[in-house]
Amino acid sequence: MIAAIAAAGVIVCTISVLAISGEITWFRRIENTDAYRFPKYTGEEPLDWKQIVEFNQIPEETLKSMSTDGLIETCLDYPLYFAGMSFSSSSVYEGFLRTLHEFNGLAELMKRDDAPEKLVRVYREASPDKVKGTDDGAPLRMRYLQYIIAQDEILEGLSKEQRMQLLDECMQKVGEYYKEYRDEFALDPALLIAARVCMKDSECFRALAVEESWIEGFAEGGVLLSDNADGMQRALDTMNAYRGGKCL
Repeated sequence: MIAAIAAAGVIVCTISVLAISGEITWFRRIENTDAYRFPKYTGEEPLDWKQIVEFNQIPEETLKSMSTDGLIETCLDYPLYFAGMSFSSSSVYEGFLRTLHEFNGLAELMKRDDAPEKLVRVYREASPDKVKGTDDGAPLRMRYLQYIIAQDEILEGLSKEQRMQLLDECMQKVGEYYKEYRDEFALDPALLIAARVCMKDSECFRALAVEESWIEGFAEGGVLLSDNADGMQRALDTMNAYRGGKCL
């Protein structure tokens, strides 16, 4: 993980090993051989944030030749995702957007035509128990994966039918997290995907967003600010109605 110390207004970073129980394996695919393995920094001098971001870029030739499966694995293994999302002064989602802007692996992933379907496959297979079993950083890494999927480049790369299937997966995860894992896995990243899908495809949900202004703010900004329980229930009910084929 990244340890950061504020010194004279500059973030100075050192690299240490993330303590995990065994190797992280839930997003790795045995058949992949071309995922990039990030080098470990062995220098004695600490790096500032700009330098450490540059150190962890994927070499351009490697980036362009990597399979999409390998690229997804590489992006989920990105050493700075934790620091980029955790150290944001505004929100975890803003931290993700910074990571999206800084890391060339994510920029390349957004361009791949087959990335949307492959990302959804990884997400569908990522049960909480499976994820927790090999990744002590599972809650934040799952949030990171869901924020990747929530991007327009990914959602628009899916057909309407595929987005419906993704919505179903998200709502299943929301229910599962709420019942059994609410102290570990955040609900709002899955709800963000669901809200963005419904804003694209559900006329009723868009109409509800006119009445409940927080919905549009959440869908656009990625941060769930509403404490309106009735409004939240209406949003969930409308999402579930759309899943059931009502008010398309």
